This record gives sequence, structure tokens and C-alpha cells, in this order.
Amino acid sequence: MTVVARRIIAVSPDQALGQQLATALAGDGRIVDVSPTLDTLEATGAEPALVVTDAGGALPAEAGAALVRLTGSCPVIVVSRRFGVAEVVDLMQSSERVAGVMIAPELDARQLAATATRLLADRIFGLERVMPPGTQIHTVAVGDAEDKAKCMTRIGELLAQSGAPRSAQAAIDQCIDEMLMNALYDAPVDAEGNHIFSGVATRTRVTMRTEHVVAVEYAYDGRQFAVSVRDVFGTLERPTILRFLHKCLHDEQQIDRKAGGAGLGLYLMVNAATEVHFNVLPKIATEAVCIFDLAAPSQQLRGFGFYRQSDPAGMLPAGPAHALPSAATSRARLRRRALQVGGALAAAGLIGLAIVAVPRIFATKKVEPIPTVEVDSQPTGALIEIDGRPFGSTPATVTSLVSGATVSIRFTQRGYRDATVSLAVPRPGEVAKLVHPLETSLDHVRVRFVSNPPGAEIVETGKPPSVDRTYTPADVVVEANKLQRFTLQMPKHLPLVIEPFTPERGVSGLEKGGDLIPTTPP
Repeated sequence: MTVVARRIIAVSPDQALGQQLATALAGDGRIVDVSPTLDTLEATGAEPALVVTDAGGALPAEAGAALVRLTGSCPVIVVSRRFGVAEVVDLMQSSERVAGVMIAPELDARQLAATATRLLADRIFGLERVMPPGTQIHTVAVGDAEDKAKCMTRIGELLAQSGAPRSAQAAIDQCIDEMLMNALYDAPVDAEGNHIFSGVATRTRVTMRTEHVVAVEYAYDGRQFAVSVRDVFGTLERPTILRFLHKCLHDEQQIDRKAGGAGLGLYLMVNAATEVHFNVLPKIATEAVCIFDLAAPSQQLRGFGFYRQSDPAGMLPAGPAHALPSAATSRARLRRRALQVGGALAAAGLIGLAIVAVPRIFATKKVEPIPTVEVDSQPTGALIEIDGRPFGSTPATVTSLVSGATVSIRFTQRGYRDATVSLAVPRPGEVAKLVHPLETSLDHVRVRFVSNPPGAEIVETGKPPSVDRTYTPADVVVEANKLQRFTLQMPKHLPLVIEPFTPERGVSGLEKGGDLIPTTPP
């Protein structure tokens, strides 16, 4: 079947929405046909380059099954008014055709048009392709933990200037940390495709480097803050991303916490960002993109995608491994090479792939020893600030502090009193550990949740799922003198709805729970 390079099919049973889709997708010589259903596409005689379809009221499995009717291999963008993270994952697992999903009560025409442009042009890398025209894009090359700390400081300065709430800054900071750790220490592979840091503890990883740089772009347009992190390996696979998310959402052991596990970081990203996208040029580059709407009244995932670029745009796979010179010399030489390559690509209009062309070199070498501070709290999950700068939440490993300095670490967590602790940063190569117990606020009460069998997820009615889910038996801090509603959930068991209760201020020894009833015979 002939493929019409700029033909787009917009599918919606809602005539008004179909016209909105067509209007958003029109332009640049594109041919946009509107169809009420996928059933009417078979008689057109020419395969489109892109299909954009309205999910309507269909469930993810139903929407995915409907795409089986499509012939050819063009990508599909699904538009939904109500899908959550779980539905997005289910839909993308049900059909390989779905490249991306947009979720919003009202169609975001600019977002849809930008996504269509990227896919039709087969140019998907770079924030300039997702942010509004004229937005200033900042670029930083990161090669190791020292570069990472400096990069995050620069991004934090821009966030502070934007007036973003402290909670938003902490969430963004944590997402960026995860993205950089993945690109620096999870992505690198050797000549045989083996991950060179597999099985290496985080505290050891951050003292090592490879001779590849990670390209970081970040931008703020007055409403949205966006950041992208791009490596030079191109090994990320769609099934891996979807499997991790499905595990976090549905399995009894939801979050992968093993050394180097990506599940927690990925789940954090989709629960903190407005949009999350992954761009891959196989064996050449992988780019993770997070967009945060700082003006939104609440966080909600409005876009998710996994996109592949076919045209290497003149880029070639990186060369063979060889030993590194000293860390300082290597870093300076590599940055000079990155600038040279970036200049050449800018002249060719391919600046979005500039850093991708840096050779891939896999040998590792110890850098100069750095001081490490491991910060935790009891309970975990407290936001921390060090000398007034956000550093995510506990537990956290910090490698950017000056040896010998005394720093002030502030802990904040809902239901607990704020706490500030002073700590002396250790000598280079040494590790200082701080575990600080938090005191319950006078306006909150600790409630013990139990279940038989144990391991049920504790869900507060009306609250979105958190990154670190809580399972029975566990203590949960709730607001005093306020009606509380909770449910205990476990796969293959009926939900146990806890009878609503109002804990009095100062009360202790509260315990809630009961027996879970299996949905299938033992």
C-alpha cells in the first residue's frame, strides 16, 4: 500500500472534536482526513503517515483492540479526556501502534501539533521541538557526579527565579536526579552490550565515569518548565519502560528497589510531571523529557509517549572502547569535542542531535575522591534542604558538598515537626551518614494499620497514589479532629473499607484494619 508522506487521519465519533483535531493538525502542506471510526479507513487505498484517534469512552483494552483494524505501520496518537497512568500503560501495552497518549478535558492543540510535526519530520530530539517558539533553551554537558551537581544547581537557580512552589521544586529536582543517574550509570554498555555498572552500588558508581557525556537541556516559558536528558547509547526499549510502570501499578511488590533499579525513578516521573516522553534513535541516542506545568492547580499526567526516530541524520554509532586519560584532561577534551560537533551540526540544522555524536567510550576510571553524605529520616520521604537549597526527599545521597564545611540540613514532612540538623561534611573519599527521627506534629495523630494477610496497600480516600506506597503493617500520620477515610487493597482480594473515624488530638494506640477476603479460592 502506498504511504502518503503528509497524510493524517483524525478519528473521532464526536464531530466537533474531529474538526478540532483536523484544525490542530492542518498546515505545512498536510492532508488531514476526518473519519468517525477506524472501520472506514480500509477503503481509502493509501496508508497515512499518522493516525490521531479519540479514545472516547472506550477502555484501554477496547481502544487497543480497535487499532488492530489498521494496516501498515504508521504511528498512532490517542487522545483521551479521562485516562490515568494505569490506563495509559494498559493501552500502550495492548498495541505497539500507540506511540503517545494525550490526556486532557480540553484538547491542547499546540501540544498535538508539535507532536505530529516531530513524528512526520522524523526529528524528535530536543526541547525546541516541544516548547513554544522563542523559548530560551539552556544546554549543559554532564559527565560525572561533579558535573551533575553543578548542573542541578544551575537548574535550581532558574526554578527559584520562576517562583515555582517549594514542593514543585523538590519534585522536579528529584526527577532530574533520577534522569541523570539513569543516563550516567544505567545507560552505559560495553562493546558486547552489557551494562557496565550492573551490580555496582550507587555510592561506588558516583565515584566512576565513562568517557561519554550526557546532554541536558532545560527551559522555562513562563508557565511550563521542561528538562531533557540525552545519552549516547540508544538502548532503552519500550517494553522495559511499560513493564516497570505496570509492575509499580499492579504487582504486590510494586517498586523495584534493588541497586540500580529504574522502577522507583520512573514511577516518580509519571506521578510528578505533566508530560513524560522518551525518544530513541536505536544504538545512537536516548532522550528522556519531563515537562512540568507550574501553573496547574494540581499535578496530572497529560502526555506520555515513546517515540523512535528512523533517520540517523548523519549520526553513526560510537566507536570502540579505549582507556581514559586523567579525569580532568578527559573532561576538558571531551567538552571541546562536543562543542566542535555541536557547531558543525548547527550549521546543518541538526543542533538537536549535537551531543549524540560524541564517541561512545566504555572504559571506566576512578575520578578524584569526593565526600559523600547519606541523609535519611524516620520515617523516610521527608523533603530536605541543605543550606536552603532543595535536595529531594529522603533517603538521599549527596556528593556535591564541600569537604570540611558545616552545612544545615532541614527536614519537612506532612504530619511531623520541621527539624534542622547541622552536619560536618567528611573528607574526600569518606561517607557521613545521618538518620534523623522526626517528631509527630501536635496537630496530627499516628494510626497503626494492620491486615490479615499483611502487605495490603493503605489508600487514603480522595488522595492520588504516592511514589512510596505504604503497606500493612505500618504507621500512618493523619490530621487530628478530622474525618479520615481509608481502604486496604491487595491483588486477588476484595478491598477492605475502613469505617470512617475522627482521631482526637493527643490520642495514641489507634489501630485500624481487619481480614482481607480472597476473590479466588485458595
